[in-house]
Amino acid sequence: MTSIVGPGKEVSEKSLELNVCAELLQHIRSWPGCERALWLGLTQAQERRRGIDELIRNVGPGFSLMLQFKAPWPSSVVDDLYKFSINERQHEALEQLADEYPEAVYYVFPLYSEWTKADQHAPDLAQDTWLVPVSSIPLSLLTAQSTPASGRHRVELERINSRIRVTAYSPEVIGQVVNAKEYFVEKGGGTSLDARAFGVSSDDLREWVQLWDEKSFALRFRSLNALYVPQG
Repeated sequence: MTSIVGPGKEVSEKSLELNVCAELLQHIRSWPGCERALWLGLTQAQERRRGIDELIRNVGPGFSLMLQFKAPWPSSVVDDLYKFSINERQHEALEQLADEYPEAVYYVFPLYSEWTKADQHAPDLAQDTWLVPVSSIPLSLLTAQSTPASGRHRVELERINSRIRVTAYSPEVIGQVVNAKEYFVEKGGGTSLDARAFGVSSDDLREWVQLWDEKSFALRFRSLNALYVPQG
């Protein structure tokens, strides 16, 4: 297949985001009381204008899960090692929300850099998509691994004996890793669900968004998704 997303890159971040989000939303709507769950997707214009703030003004009481998608580097063509970039300013901002709501803010790392593998796994890309709580990667730990002038830090997901671990530059393990499919299937396994156990309330999310001016928000929160679950 001819690449249309840049030299050496087959699967774009947007393609991964669209397909994985569709799968996760299907799981979430099967949860007790979550049949009306919605994905709050931003237009490019909204991303430049604190788009999450615009969207949450129009929803009622409920809870949101914040998911920051990342696409693997084009060089991630070996299925047991994938490299991703973490933006220092973005991470610092996400960490502020995660400090108070550790179960509400995750990085999403789909391990798909080539269409061949994505074609084989579709419609179940969640099986090799991994969630890492932002709260499990303190900025101090991330910056201790390296000090790149660009403000971007390399994070690697490595597969060892069918297990995934997260490292940053050196072999030192950072963060916690949760399989996306297992996470969303297990969350809906009961007869009832308290959204507070995994999300941030709409009111609290509004307050957090208001901390950022439009320019800062646009710089820090590209590819940030909000999964909204109405209350009641």
